Amino acid sequence: MTPDGLIVDSEREEQRARFDLATHRRAFVTSGQLAHYLDVDPRTIVRMIHQQSLPGVRVGRSWRIPTSAAREAFHVEHKHTS
Repeated sequence: MTPDGLIVDSEREEQRARFDLATHRRAFVTSGQLAHYLDVDPRTIVRMIHQQSLPGVRVGRSWRIPTSAAREAFHVEHKHTS
């Protein structure tokens, strides 16, 4: 991270790799997790759910998105690790 708080590309790639590993066996991701991965505001994800361009399930005050739907919608390649 730079002194002014900006995330450099290598850090972003590292975060995305951790996201891939963390969601490998999960059926759902939160709107916040997906927003962080895509580097967008969480409200963008919720808006997409409301517009029905992304499936989501409301759990309490948060949204859950099927991991498979998130990968398909945003063309996120699943990385297998050995």
